[in-house]
Amino acid sequence: MDDIRQRRRVVSSGASEVAKEDVKEAELKDEEKRQLEHPCKEETLWDISLEVFLPFVVAGLGMATTGLTLSHVKVSE
Repeated sequence: MDDIRQRRRVVSSGASEVAKEDVKEAELKDEEKRQLEHPCKEETLWDISLEVFLPFVVAGLGMATTGLTLSHVKVSE
């Protein structure tokens, strides 16, 4: 991070266009490095709740439907 700040000072003090391009490339490389270190966003409690709750609801509905179907078949015999 300090390296970027130093490069920005060099550019702001009237350096050439080549130095400005070097700073831009360095900033892009630093951004790519940060994305590789943290490629995905942090999951919130809401995201985790949806990922857990919905499958359990579907499984519960399936179990209830199975119970009703088996009780219907047992009574029919």
